Amino acid sequence: MGENSGGRTYLTARNQSIRDHYARGLSVTELAEQFCLSGDSIKKIVYGSKQL
Repeated sequence: MGENSGGRTYLTARNQSIRDHYARGLSVTELAEQFCLSGDSIKKIVYGSKQL
């Protein structure tokens, strides 16, 4: 779902950006605020092995 609207592409790029920022030293809390997501969501993106 989201293939035609570009939703999946957006999420893939957003998640990669979150991982990149985390690797550069931003905290989970900082990322949650910056990307308007919960800390748990950020942790799933950063620590999870599933890539969309």
